Amino acid sequence: MVVEGISGVDRCDDAALEVVHSAIASARGLGHNYLGTEHLLFGLAEHRDLLPAGVASMLPAADIVRSAMVSVLGEPVRRDAEALRTVGIDLEEVRSAVRRTFGEEAIARLARRRRYRAWQPWRQPSRRCRSLLAENLALAPRVKQVFEIASRQAERRAQPRIDPAGLLCGIVEVEDALANRLLRNNGVDPDDIRNALLRDRS
Repeated sequence: MVVEGISGVDRCDDAALEVVHSAIASARGLGHNYLGTEHLLFGLAEHRDLLPAGVASMLPAADIVRSAMVSVLGEPVRRDAEALRTVGIDLEEVRSAVRRTFGEEAIARLARRRRYRAWQPWRQPSRRCRSLLAENLALAPRVKQVFEIASRQAERRAQPRIDPAGLLCGIVEVEDALANRLLRNNGVDPDDIRNALLRDRS
């Protein structure tokens, strides 16, 4: 499973990439077919040692973030491959057959298919629009905004790469991000994080 179309991820430093990989693992673990700001928040909470100490201490623990995600989005769903295996279908064999019949790029083309209707998973937690064959994670629009903000801030600060603090700054700047709702639900004001980041970076 890969993530396509993350503008700015190529500008992440090694520490920020660790956060992104944890976010992807969290999305997979919860059976989500998208990467959202809530997953990035989990990655940051899991790697709080990569953030300035004053900022890191403000974040809820990773297990609290995960519990908050589950309370809003629902329990982890059974993975498609596991569910199909119980009825005798091997998903990898099906993918191989699709590649043999339609060409090596068939799965990638399926994953890139245009979506005409925005999906906001936190508003419809039971809705699952997933292609069993496509192996990619869709990217929530607010995650794109997070990377755009983090990238602009890195340029402004003459940083060659986006760091974890830049990702967190991007999250708190996207006002309606689900990550900010989870922070507020756990008694953390995103404005306080924003101010702490500004103090640390001034």
